Amino acid sequence: MIQGRSGESGPGWVTGRIQDLLSGPGRTVTIGSLGFSWSLDATIRDLAIADGQGIWLTVDQAELDWTPGALFRREIRISGLDVSRMIVERLPAGGPEPPPGDEPFSLPRLPDLPVGLDLRRLAVRQLDLGAPVLGGEAASLTIDGSARLGRGAGIGANLGIGRLDRPGTGKLALSHAPGAERFDIDLTVEEPEGGVIARAAGIPGLPPITLSLRGSGPLSGWRGRLDGSAGDMARVAADAIVRGIPGADGVPGYGLTISGDAALSRPLDRLLDPRTAALIGDGVAFQAEAALEPDRRIALTGARVTLAAGTLELSGTYRFDPPEIDFDYALEADAGSALRILAPEVGWEHVRLSGKAAGPADAPTVAADLAIDGIAAADPRIARLAGPEVRISGSAVVLPGTGEIRVDGIRVGAAIGTLSATALVRDWQAVGARVALDMPDLKHLAGIAGVPLEGAAVLGADLTAGDQAVLVRADVTGTATGLRTGRIHPAVDALVGREVDLAGLVTVGADGSIDLSGLRIEGRHAALTASATLRGGALDAGWRASLPRLDVLAEPLETAVAGSSVVDGTATGPLDALELRADLAGRDLVLSGRAVPRADLSVRATLAPGASRGTLDARAVVGRQPLDARSAFTLEGQRLDLTGISLGAGHDRITGAVRVALDRMTATGRLAGDIGDLGAFSALAGRTLGGSGRLEVRLDDARGRQAATAALGARNLSVTGPEGPVLTASRLDLNADVSAAPGGIRFDGRLDGTGVAVAGAPAQPVRVRLAGGLTREGALRRLGVDKLDGAYAGEPFRLAGPATAAIGPGIIEVRNLLLASREARVALDGGLVRNALDGTATLTRIPLGLASLVAPDHEVTGRLDGKAVFGGTLADPRADLDLRATDVSLRGGEAAGLTGIDIGATGRWRNGRLALDGKAATRRRDGVDIRFQADLPLVLRREPPTVELPRNVPVSGALRGHVELAILNDLLADTGDQAQGRLDVNLDLAGSLGDPRLGGDARIADGRYENRAAGAVINGIALRLRGDGSRLTVDRFDGRTPGGGTVEAAGSVNVDPDDPRAFDLRIRAGDAQLVQTDLVTARIDTVLTLTGPLDAPLLQGPVTIRHAEIRIPERMPSAVAEIQVEEINRPGGTAPAKLSAASPFRLRLDMAVKAENRIFVRGRGLAIELSSDATVGGTTAKPVPDGGLRLVSGTLDLLTTWFEFTRADIDFTGDGSADPMLDISAQARTADITAQVVVTGRASAPRITLTSSPELPQDEILSRVLFNKPFSNLSAIEAVQIAHSISRLTGIGGAPGVIDRVRGTLGIDRLELLSGKPGEGLSGTGVAAGRYVSRDVYVGAEQRVGEAGSRAVVEITLTRNLRLRTDVGTNSGASIGVLYEWEY
Repeated sequence: MIQGRSGESGPGWVTGRIQDLLSGPGRTVTIGSLGFSWSLDATIRDLAIADGQGIWLTVDQAELDWTPGALFRREIRISGLDVSRMIVERLPAGGPEPPPGDEPFSLPRLPDLPVGLDLRRLAVRQLDLGAPVLGGEAASLTIDGSARLGRGAGIGANLGIGRLDRPGTGKLALSHAPGAERFDIDLTVEEPEGGVIARAAGIPGLPPITLSLRGSGPLSGWRGRLDGSAGDMARVAADAIVRGIPGADGVPGYGLTISGDAALSRPLDRLLDPRTAALIGDGVAFQAEAALEPDRRIALTGARVTLAAGTLELSGTYRFDPPEIDFDYALEADAGSALRILAPEVGWEHVRLSGKAAGPADAPTVAADLAIDGIAAADPRIARLAGPEVRISGSAVVLPGTGEIRVDGIRVGAAIGTLSATALVRDWQAVGARVALDMPDLKHLAGIAGVPLEGAAVLGADLTAGDQAVLVRADVTGTATGLRTGRIHPAVDALVGREVDLAGLVTVGADGSIDLSGLRIEGRHAALTASATLRGGALDAGWRASLPRLDVLAEPLETAVAGSSVVDGTATGPLDALELRADLAGRDLVLSGRAVPRADLSVRATLAPGASRGTLDARAVVGRQPLDARSAFTLEGQRLDLTGISLGAGHDRITGAVRVALDRMTATGRLAGDIGDLGAFSALAGRTLGGSGRLEVRLDDARGRQAATAALGARNLSVTGPEGPVLTASRLDLNADVSAAPGGIRFDGRLDGTGVAVAGAPAQPVRVRLAGGLTREGALRRLGVDKLDGAYAGEPFRLAGPATAAIGPGIIEVRNLLLASREARVALDGGLVRNALDGTATLTRIPLGLASLVAPDHEVTGRLDGKAVFGGTLADPRADLDLRATDVSLRGGEAAGLTGIDIGATGRWRNGRLALDGKAATRRRDGVDIRFQADLPLVLRREPPTVELPRNVPVSGALRGHVELAILNDLLADTGDQAQGRLDVNLDLAGSLGDPRLGGDARIADGRYENRAAGAVINGIALRLRGDGSRLTVDRFDGRTPGGGTVEAAGSVNVDPDDPRAFDLRIRAGDAQLVQTDLVTARIDTVLTLTGPLDAPLLQGPVTIRHAEIRIPERMPSAVAEIQVEEINRPGGTAPAKLSAASPFRLRLDMAVKAENRIFVRGRGLAIELSSDATVGGTTAKPVPDGGLRLVSGTLDLLTTWFEFTRADIDFTGDGSADPMLDISAQARTADITAQVVVTGRASAPRITLTSSPELPQDEILSRVLFNKPFSNLSAIEAVQIAHSISRLTGIGGAPGVIDRVRGTLGIDRLELLSGKPGEGLSGTGVAAGRYVSRDVYVGAEQRVGEAGSRAVVEITLTRNLRLRTDVGTNSGASIGVLYEWEY
C-alpha cells in the first residue's frame, strides 16, 4: 500500500497537494493521512475543514472503492464511498459574495464536466450534527444511497436518511435529463416528535413532521405537489406549475404558478402565540404568479395570501444586477377581520394598507398608506375622535445593511386632527424624531374631557436619543387658541382665557428613570408648574397651581368673587409608601359677595399598598366668621374610614365618623350637630341663612344594603338667594328614611313646619308626608309614589292612590296621578311611549282663592275646571283643551262694584298649530265683554321633549269687545287711582311671534282719571290706540285738568320684549293742575319722553312749575310716639323678618324740575316764595332727587313781630335720599337786640335755634322781640302769647320748656295753651289752668282772647276712656257733656 502521512515536518507531497487544492480563501482543509492500494482504492483519515472561526467539519475515516479503467470511457465509477463518522459542529461562516456576472439569468444548470460520475454506493455510517446546526439540540444520522452525474446525460440520485439517536427517516429520488429538459423528484420525510426539522424550523412543541414532495415533467410544463403536516397541529398542501415563456433575443424564460393552503387545528396557541394565531386564523390560502426572466430579473405579477386578518397582495420585480426592488403591496380587511384583536374597542367597515418599496435592495424607500373607513367604537368618545375615516400615510428609506431608517414623513389623519412625524433611526435604534399634532377643532375632545370644547390646538415634541445614561429626551410644546368650554363652564373660560401654552422636558434614562422638568401650563389667569423624577421605584414630584385673579369669575358666576389662590403640592418617597402633601391658600377672597380674607386647605397622606392614611384640614374666615373642617382617613383594602369628622364654626359644628365599604359602596356611621346660628354656614350653602338648627344622619348597611336616616330641624329659618327670599319658617322639621332596594331605593319622608313662606309668599303652616321608591331598569328610571298627603295653610291635600312616573329612552309618562284637596281634584294619566302620545289631564273645582296663598295682594275668588286630552305622535301631536273659570272676582267683588266674571277657552292642537277661542264676560251688562281668538304654531321637540312656540311661523288672532274702566277701580285702590269710561277693543294679530303685526284699534271716549292721593283729575279723555305692525300707535290721547289745563300724548309701543326702544311716547302738559290737595296745589308745563325697553323705560324731560301753593296747617299733633312692639310667648322665639321680592319692572327717571319763582309756602305766620332748580333721577321705586329750592322772598309773623328771611336753601344731595338738607335764616330787629331764627339739618329732623345780638336765652329773646321787656316782667297772658309763638314756630301743640317753667312758678297741675280758629290770628286762643282735687276729680279755669269773662271747668273720670265734663261761664251760660277718648 502506498501511504502519504502528515508528520511533524508536514504532510507528504501528495497529501499536501490535495490539501492545497481543496483549501481556498476562508477555508482550510487538513488531512491526517492518505493511503492508496495497488488497485488505487483510497483511504482518508482525520479530514478536517476549518474557517476563520475554527474547525467546523471532521471525518474520522473515508474509504473510496473505484474503477480507474472507467476513465478511458470518460467516466468516474465509484463502487463505494464509505464514511465511518462525520461530525458537523456548526455551519461554516459565510464568505463574501462574488460580484454579479453579465450573463443572462437562467435556472441553475449542471456543470459541463469532462467526465461522468457514477457513485453506485454511498454510506455514511454516522453523521453527527452539533446543536448550533439544528438550533439547540444535537442529532446523529446515517445516510445510504447512490448518485449519478452523467456527462451531458443529466443527474440522478437515490438517498435514504435515518436517525441513529431516535426514530426518523427520509427518502429522496431525483432525476434530471438536460436534453429533454425533464425533472423528476420524489421526497418523503417522516420524523417523530422532537425531530430535526421541527427543531430547525422552531415549531412550538416540536411536533412530529411528515413531508412529501413529488413532481415530474419537462421544465416547460412541469407540475409538482407538496404535502406536509406537523402532527395534528398544522397541514399544508401546495401545487406548482413551471412553464416556459419567450424572452428577448430568443432566450427563453420560465413562469411559475404556485397555489395552496395551510390549515391549523385548534387551539391555535399550541403552534403560535395567541395574537399571531388569531391573525392567521384556522387556515391560509395562497397563490402566486412569477416570471424568471432572462435579463436577471424576477417579476412577481400577482401574489395573494388570504388570512383571518385579511388579504395580502404583492406584485413587482427584483433585479439582480444591480440589486434593486420595486414592489407594490396591499392588505385589505373587512369588518369581520381578525385585525380587530389589535384594538378590540374599535370596529370598522373596511381597512386598506397599501404602499410601495422601491430602490436599491440595500437601501429601499418604503411608502405606506393606511385607510380605515366606517370606524365604530364601543366607546362613542373614541369614535368621535376618529371620525368616519382614519388615514395613515408615510414614506421611509430603509438601509438594512446599516440598520438605518430615514422616515421622511408619517401623516395620520382623523376627525380630531392630523399627526405628522419625521424620524431618524441608526443601528435599528431611534436617534431623533419630530412629532406634531394639529387639532383644528377641539369639539371632538369634548366627550373625553366631559365638557363642551371649542378652539384649536397644536402640540409638538422634539425627540432626541441621549448618551449611555439617557435613552431619549422629549422637548414638548403646545398652544391652544380660541379655547372655550361653552356655557357649561364659563368660569373655566374666564380663568384659562382664549389661549393656553404648554412646555416641558421629559427625559428617560437608560436605568429606567423618568424625569419631568420645566413643565408649565399657562392660561390668561391660571398657571401650573411641575417637576418630577421617578428613579429606582421612588418618586420626587412637586407642583404649583396659581390663580392670581379670581375676580374674573364674578361675571360668569354672576356673583361677587375676588382674591387669589395658590395650590402647592409634593409627592415623595417609594411608590409603595408615597408621602403626599397638598396645600391650598386663598387670600383676600370674596365669595358670593362675602369677604373671605383667608382660606386654607391642607392634605397630608401616606399612600401604601396595604394601608393609606392621612388627614384633611380646612380653615377659612368668611366675613368675620371663622369656619373649619377636618377629618382623618384610613384606606385599608376595600375599607375607607373617615374619623374625627368636624365641620363648623366655634361651638356650632357637625361631627361624626363614617366607614365606607368600597367593594359594596355602602357606608356606616353618624353625623350630627347643633347649630345655634345657621348664618355661619351661609358661605357653604351659597345662600344667606338665618336661624338655628340641628342635624343628625345615621348610615347603616344592614344585610349588605345601604340605609340612611336623617333628621333636620330648624327654628326661625330664613334662606335668601340673589333674587330674594327663597324660604322662611318659624319652625321646620324634616325626617326621612332611605334604604336601598332591588334596582333602586325606598324612601319615606315627613316635613312639618309653621310660619313657612316660599319665595316671599305669606307664611303658612305646612305638613307633608311622602313615601315611595325610585328604581332603575337599564336606562329607564321609574318613580313610584305610594303615599302623599299633607296640608298647606290649612288646606289639606292627598294622593288618592299610588302613582308612578317613568323617564328613559323613548318614554316619559305619569300614571294614575290624582291629587285631591277638599272638593278640588287634579288628575294626570299619560305620557310618551315609543313615539306615541296618549293621556288626559283634568282640573275639577279648583278654587281660585288658592292664589292668595302665594300672592296675597291679589285676592281672587272663583272656580277653575278644565280638561286636556292628548294623542298623536311626536311628529304629529294632537290635543283638545277646555278651560272654564266661573264667577271670578277680584278684591272683594260686589262691594267694590266688581261682579263675578266667567272666562272660558277651548283649544285644538292639530298639524303643529293650536287654535284657541275664548270669552270673558261679567254677569252685568256694563262690565266686561271680551272675546278672543288665536291660531298659533305649537311644536313638540324630540330631544328633550319640550313644547315650543316657533318665532318665525305665521300667527293670527283677534280681540273684540269692551271693558268698563270703573270695573278696574278696586284693583287701583292701593295707588289712589280711579277711572271712568269705556274701552272698546277691536285688535287683530298677524305676522309671527318673532315679527308680530298688529291691526285694528282700541278707543276711549269721554273718559275720566283721578288720583286721589295727589288730587289730580283729568276729564274728557279721548284715546285711540291703533295696531301698526309690531307697534301700538297712540293716534290720540288728550284730556283736560281743572282750570283749563291740558294733557296730551303721542307715540307708539312695541310689543316685542326684546326691542330696546319698545316705548317711544311723548307726553305734553300745558298749565295742567296735576296736584290739588289740602296742603299743595300746583300747575305745570312739561314735555316728557318715555323711551326704552318694556321692562325698564326712561321718563325724561323738563318740568316747569307755573304756580305752586304749599299750605302749612295751623296745628299739628303735639307728638307721635314710637311704640315698640315685641311679640312674646311665640313658639321658637322671635319671628323671622318678612322678606319682600323685587318687581321686574323699573321706570327710570331723568327729569329737571324748574321754576323761576311762584312756589309759595304759607301758613303758621309764614309767607315765602321760592324758585326751583332740581333734577330727579333713579327710578319710581327709588327716586334720586338732586339740586333744590332757593329763596326769592319771605317773612314770618310772630304775633306783632315780623321776621324777614335772609336765606332759604333746601338742597337734595343726590345720595338717593328724599330727605333734603335745610339752611334757612330769618331775622327781626328791636330797639335793643337783633334776633335771628336759624333752621338747619335734615327736613325729617330739623334743628331750630334762636340767637341774638347781644346773646340771650331763647325765651328771653322772644320776650324782648315781642314785648320789648324781660321775660320775668311778663304778664300771664303775655307768657301765653310767647308759648303760642313758639307753638306756631315749631308746629306742635305746645311749648314744653316755657309751659313747664310757668306751671312750676304758679304751682298748678295743668297749664295748657288753647288754639283758636284757623285764620283768626289770636282770636279764640287762650290758656287753661287747674289742679286735681282728688284722683278722679279735676277743677280748673279757662280764659280765651276776645272773651270778656272766664269759665270754670269740672271733669270727673268715670272709666279709663269715659269722662263727664261741665263748665260754667261768667256771662255765657253753662254746658255739660260726656267725653270718650281712644288712644291710637
